[in-house]
Amino acid sequence: IFLKEFTNYPWAHLDIAGMALTDKESNYITSGGTGFGVRLLVDFLRNW
Repeated sequence: IFLKEFTNYPWAHLDIAGMALTDKESNYITSGGTGFGVRLLVDFLRNW
């Protein structure tokens, strides 16, 4: 709501902060940097 005071354009805030590092591997995440927020945003945009 605060941001709408500074723009006349439609906007959305995507809080994509999440786990950044992991020492465990899972189905599609390797150990180290996960890129979790970036992966989520790219997947969202591809499906939009």
